[in-house]
Amino acid sequence: MPKLRLLLSERLGLVNLLASPDYIEESYSLFGIKDSHSLRQRQILSAFGQNGRFFVLTIDSATIEAQNALLKTFEEPTKGTHFFVILRSEDVFLPTLKSRFFVIRSGESRGSQGDDGMVASFLKLSPVARLEYVKKNFIRNKTIGKGEVFRFLDDLERELYGGFRSVGRGNGLKSLAVVSQAKKHLASPRSSLRLILENLALTI
Repeated sequence: MPKLRLLLSERLGLVNLLASPDYIEESYSLFGIKDSHSLRQRQILSAFGQNGRFFVLTIDSATIEAQNALLKTFEEPTKGTHFFVILRSEDVFLPTLKSRFFVIRSGESRGSQGDDGMVASFLKLSPVARLEYVKKNFIRNKTIGKGEVFRFLDDLERELYGGFRSVGRGNGLKSLAVVSQAKKHLASPRSSLRLILENLALTI
């Protein structure tokens, strides 16, 4: 994000980029259909300056309805309107929507725990201990949103894919399926974070 801000600051010729009415920076744990409609309406507005308008969106998950509603917007944006979308994973977007973008892969891991060893340790815990872990770090922690949970699940997937170091191969494949299902449920706007994480802890 700092590099992108610097790039756009130079592009717009602004010292204080965040104060510009032509620069919109927003973050979404779950990008829904209402967000999609709002973005479509705002992106048709004319820029205040001569360099166009720039939307920088950080999206952790998005509903299928919201993505379908944005297909035309991202395929043919209003003249002078530019979109930069930062995703935790390319899998957040459907292939049809992702095809509208030029994809840049940063190669940087955004681990939720800041230490891959924490994830490996979580997998080695007993089901009861894993349950207490998710309760303490996610369910009872009111500062944690869906974005952090998605990143935790991404870390789990990477650990399980990395040779199934913490569990046997058969169990590892089963655990990958559990994590994948948890991410699918988490993307639903009506999902229960508590139920998803408790099931994960007891069945992974």
